[in-house]
Amino acid sequence: MKTLTSLVTIPTLLLLTACGSDEPSTELPQCDDDDVMELVHDIVKEEAKSQLFNVMLTQAGKSGEITYERAVEVKGRSADLAKVLDAVDEAIEQQDLRYSDIAQSSRDVSLQKIWCSASMMSPGGQKPAIINYTALYEGDDVEVLVTF
Repeated sequence: MKTLTSLVTIPTLLLLTACGSDEPSTELPQCDDDDVMELVHDIVKEEAKSQLFNVMLTQAGKSGEITYERAVEVKGRSADLAKVLDAVDEAIEQQDLRYSDIAQSSRDVSLQKIWCSASMMSPGGQKPAIINYTALYEGDDVEVLVTF
């Protein structure tokens, strides 16, 4: 089976939001803030699950029959589908993703938005994958958008 870094090769854009404090922030988020990195990690895991699911469907000769997102929605309707999704979840959850070289490339104080990049590596990976992401405050929430 391919390693996670080779799975995350399709250009993808994903957005997640997490609640911050009760007070709206007047500061810029930081690329390595705990809440920002938690969202980055969640987005990366969801994309890896989607790609692994697609690889497994292709290997089973069922490519394009259902998306990962739709499969999650209807998981309870099929025992076979549930087994595949459980296998995908387990495989990705076992990955020990590491992020390094976290850097800010740009910022916009008026938007409270920063642009960041990081190297992502999983155990046994050949070379790190570079991910780019933005983080911004939306009231008391932080939003993170990741591109691969």
